[in-house]
Amino acid sequence: MESMHCDEIISTNEILRRKLRPIEFEVILEEGEAQENKASYFWNERKNIQYPSEGTAIFSFAVKDNLDLEEKINVFSSYIVLEVLKGYIGSLNDKSEGNGLSIKWPNNVYYGNRKICRVLCEKIRDNIIIGIELNVNNRTLENHGIVSLYEICGIEKSVSEVIEKIIKTFKEKIEDINKEWENTLKIINENNYLKNKKINIERNGRYIEKEYRVLRIDRKGKISIIAKGDKDELKFSYLKFKIL
Repeated sequence: MESMHCDEIISTNEILRRKLRPIEFEVILEEGEAQENKASYFWNERKNIQYPSEGTAIFSFAVKDNLDLEEKINVFSSYIVLEVLKGYIGSLNDKSEGNGLSIKWPNNVYYGNRKICRVLCEKIRDNIIIGIELNVNNRTLENHGIVSLYEICGIEKSVSEVIEKIIKTFKEKIEDINKEWENTLKIINENNYLKNKKINIERNGRYIEKEYRVLRIDRKGKISIIAKGDKDELKFSYLKFKIL
């Protein structure tokens, strides 16, 4: 797997942004091979804190946007991470015990009620940049509402190996994304963290009191919600909300 390194997490996406013709699937890594021996920091916006990302897989790569990817790419990328993590977690992926992997629309992967991965996708000219932050060997994350592969399995994993598996799986599955999208979407909705959850949505900078229930992710990667008593679903490509 060809790769290059940079010093800042944000700059993994930024390097690709600046390239007029990025090489498809060339991987940009945060400085420090596999980050096993380097403690850096990234911003947890939800908790308004910083926490160490030592052992985190932080990387970006670009793909050509010739398959109408833009609306579905966030949730598709999260699905790829989910599929790779299933191979590591195995029998520990038990939803009946509240420990299963799931996709929290639009761009997070959860284990139970804790976040293990965030995906950030951007359309730049004829390419889509996919940035991934995946907690692999991090420690003591529980108080921050996040979790790592190490904390789930109790064994350290090679960050480089995890990255390579994600890239390999992405390459394999993106070739048939349109042909296989219905099956992929079925898996996404079977592992939909928000399904049937009640939410408040933000309008004009504030959360309105009306409650909505999350129904599904639709064919275009939009979230579908409905309020009690309403007949029509509402669909959004982007939505700021809070879970009740």
